[in-house]
Amino acid sequence: MIDEDAPRHRVGEDAPRSGTGEDAPRPVIDEGAPRLRVGGDALRHRFDGESVGRALELVGEKWTLLIMREAFFGVRRYAQLARNLAIPRPTLSTRLRTLVEAGLLDRVRYATDPDRHEYRLTRAGLDLFPAIVVLMRWGDAYLAGPDGPPIALRHQACGELADVYLACRNCGEEITAHDVTPEPGPGFQPVE
Repeated sequence: MIDEDAPRHRVGEDAPRSGTGEDAPRPVIDEGAPRLRVGGDALRHRFDGESVGRALELVGEKWTLLIMREAFFGVRRYAQLARNLAIPRPTLSTRLRTLVEAGLLDRVRYATDPDRHEYRLTRAGLDLFPAIVVLMRWGDAYLAGPDGPPIALRHQACGELADVYLACRNCGEEITAHDVTPEPGPGFQPVE
């Protein structure tokens, strides 16, 4: 049942944070804010081979991210993935093959006669965990029902529910869209 009086949050509105620090401010998107700038020039074009686009070509499809989420939660076997996700088996086979070929999962035999395989996260696959958690956190803030997030992450080191955020490895401060400036990196290729 939906509570009609429950507060609803839309993208760009302030929403309470899950976990600790619920009074912490959330960024509000200002449509009138100046456009992103690189080296003084407005970004009027797409960069050739930019990293977000390349990553989305690999993991930007719904089933792929859900398979990775299941892998992070310890699901390794084909039948478990098919059951948990209610995914068509041909789609699951194709996505798993793509993830193995891309080096995000390893296909490892765990039984013979007949051969049975499971899918284990590689280093590259494990490094995708923060992206999944950030998507989960965003979904919890803006799309969860009136009862709150359906899944919480407990931090094993401290025993508390994790209130995760993106932080700078150099200074430890939280990073938001309002306090970073994109600039050309070593692989920058200007469009001619």
